[in-house]
Amino acid sequence: MWFVIEVKQAISPLQNGGITTMQTREATTMKNNTDTWKLITAERIALADDLAGLTDADLDVATELPGWTAKDVLAHAVTPFLVSIPKYVLTMMRFGGNIDKTNEKFAAQLVQRPAAELVQVLRDNADSQWAPPGDGPDMPLTEIAVHAQDIRRALGIAHRVSDGVAGVVREGAEAQKKSTPESVANLMSRLDTKLAS
Repeated sequence: MWFVIEVKQAISPLQNGGITTMQTREATTMKNNTDTWKLITAERIALADDLAGLTDADLDVATELPGWTAKDVLAHAVTPFLVSIPKYVLTMMRFGGNIDKTNEKFAAQLVQRPAAELVQVLRDNADSQWAPPGDGPDMPLTEIAVHAQDIRRALGIAHRVSDGVAGVVREGAEAQKKSTPESVANLMSRLDTKLAS
């Protein structure tokens, strides 16, 4: 609320003591975005801490994502820090706009790097505010939170996703044009902390 209060004080003299609902919403969104970036940083650091010291062999375990090991998912998670947007877009165009094939291509390239290097890239970029063009921070938060849990489940590492993270992920999923109650429930289930027995 501190940001909304500061905005009200800054705008009030210009508007005879009042601000519009839109201006309040924009200020709240800016504060929420700041909070979301902090959640992203914390999730990236937590995953880097969980994976510190693990070897390529340790990460060579299947995840619930068909054909992807824990190391493949880690390589995918650091792709935005190692592949430029123009290179990503050009590659996606070569695949006819297919994002899945584009992600698979870059993950297959980056997975060749040592696990320790990928973990260090994640740690070094923990506070990066990169988001896909046109998206806000809810997208990179969803990516790191969901994929970190994919990795942890495969490795048998327990981690509880905070209510704040889960709330932002749910809001972002529900805001998608093609979202359904089932697709939101499926995404949220991937944040589950329960490990397979």
